[in-house]
Amino acid sequence: MRRSRDRDDRRRVLVTLLPRGEKLLEQVARDRIGELRASGAALVNAISALLENGGPAPGKKQTGRSSKRSNESRSE
Repeated sequence: MRRSRDRDDRRRVLVTLLPRGEKLLEQVARDRIGELRASGAALVNAISALLENGGPAPGKKQTGRSSKRSNESRSE
């Protein structure tokens, strides 16, 4: 990555991705796309279950933070 100051506005910093960074970014993107292809259907099903039921899919344990406020907003 290369950083340089903008000629018109010295407060701005312009960032340029160098060839090595482009290759790395391409590889990371390919890996993430592969992960989404491998588990995408499960992700869609989980999101659909949440939207339909307002909670985790049946038989699944809810993870993450649970707050009193989020429970109250569901009952309204």
